[in-house]
Amino acid sequence: MNGINYLVDTNFLIHLSEEDKIVIPFLDDNISISYITELELLGVFSISKEQLKNALKQTNQFRGF
Repeated sequence: MNGINYLVDTNFLIHLSEEDKIVIPFLDDNISISYITELELLGVFSISKEQLKNALKQTNQFRGF
């Protein structure tokens, strides 16, 4: 196995950026996102510079699948 416990999607990252408590327990596990999820997240046209910065930080942390 590759050590990844969960392959998360865009919704997970949105909830994470909103500091939704439901996703917090999953942060203790090995999480990864696909490049498609990364593109979906960064493809939002109404994203602010701060949100983009946070999204890039999140995707760099979780990238690898």
